[in-house]
Amino acid sequence: MSSREPGAGMVPVVRAELVTRDMEVIAELISHLWIERRARFRCEDPGRVNASVRSAVAGGLSAGLVRFGGFDYDAEISSGNGPYAAAVLQGAGVITAPREHVRFTRGDAFMLPAGPPCAATMRDAGYALLQVPWPVAAALAAETAGLPAAGLRFESIVPVSSARRALWSGTAAYLCHELISSATTEISPLMAGE
Repeated sequence: MSSREPGAGMVPVVRAELVTRDMEVIAELISHLWIERRARFRCEDPGRVNASVRSAVAGGLSAGLVRFGGFDYDAEISSGNGPYAAAVLQGAGVITAPREHVRFTRGDAFMLPAGPPCAATMRDAGYALLQVPWPVAAALAAETAGLPAAGLRFESIVPVSSARRALWSGTAAYLCHELISSATTEISPLMAGE
């Protein structure tokens, strides 16, 4: 029986973390991590601001645990390089897309649609976020559902049922834990979507 070298065929996990009370740092970081325009913050008590971002990237898969505490946040957001899906861990907000207006609170899940930016309002919010590249999502749809990869589209911002919402929230929690919170330094290419 042969043993493989450590790291052979594996994808490294790269992590970053930021905790701050500085609204300018938060604004810059959010704009750097997510494609946004015209962000606006409202904060009644600067002493209550507590923001954090813990992120990990492995191949094309990215995960984030994000907390925007003590302030409200309005912006235009988009899915960028791939579908961004979120499980709401705390707080509340609204996403308005060209064909949908969705309110969310703790326990909900949503995915930013491809296409024009959406308007987002978030209040004292926290999320588990996952993003996979569009080609990976399309290949997975073709493999598991028999859909032509070029025809992949999402019809709604929210999951189609409460059972699917629970499945998504559990999946997001598991992947975020594995990528962000565990001591794992590398993952299988299968998990990274490569």
